Amino acid sequence: MEKLMDRRFAAAAMCVMIILGLFLGAYSSGSRLRSAVEDVFYNGELGDGVGVASDMSNRCAAVRNLIVVAKRSLDPGSEVLKAAGDAVAMAEGASSLADKAEADRALEDAITALYDELGQVGLSDNDSRYRSKLYADFSSYGDSMSHDGYNDSAADYNSKLSAIPGGMLMRLFGLRPAPLFR
Repeated sequence: MEKLMDRRFAAAAMCVMIILGLFLGAYSSGSRLRSAVEDVFYNGELGDGVGVASDMSNRCAAVRNLIVVAKRSLDPGSEVLKAAGDAVAMAEGASSLADKAEADRALEDAITALYDELGQVGLSDNDSRYRSKLYADFSSYGDSMSHDGYNDSAADYNSKLSAIPGGMLMRLFGLRPAPLFR
């Protein structure tokens, strides 16, 4: 009881509580902000399911469909065909936002290489039109991703993560910047 009456002990206890409150507050608000960014990624800015995740799914579908076209004209062991399949698998298996951003870049590289490779072989008129349409669709979904509200949410979160002192504390808890899809 005497300890509780000591001013130095009371001041030290108050400092410890303030510091713990800072850490707990930084973790709590950082986690909420990160969760909100992820929600916009998956559900869209309006919560209607139209967001970066749906655009990325459509980009995967375009690459898969271009692979089908390519299998009619390219050697089944073609490196560019394998790379495209690997990129789709990477995108579909990605779990974190950072992994999804990396996978989207791999999709971009893969479809560009496959599109270029198919431009060098003799395609039927239908396959040639389909090749162009799939590439245009892929690019359109990429453009949609770059203008999505997710990027604004992620940029806002990233700026808060780089702020002092809150951002520093959030990073101590393992919160990392959200990738931008541009």
